[in-house]
Amino acid sequence: MPIWKIYKHDSDADSKLVGEMPGNMSQSEVAEVMKRLVCRQLSEEEIVTSSLRHGTKLRKPFLDSIGQETELHFGENPYFRASLED
Repeated sequence: MPIWKIYKHDSDADSKLVGEMPGNMSQSEVAEVMKRLVCRQLSEEEIVTSSLRHGTKLRKPFLDSIGQETELHFGENPYFRASLED
């Protein structure tokens, strides 16, 4: 059965497995967990500006998803990547 594996990537090109989640979790459920991981790395102001509506001048993209159905990326340096693996 596939599982979601979540990795943290730092600027030094190392990746670290930070957790695994059941493969039957939806992409949106995994994305919510990843956003929480990213928020741990952000300042309070960055969390607020990342939560503004798209198109707002002061909005930051820290909590925006980059990826497809079987792989998600969130954050900048560090960033988190989740992939659905067998």
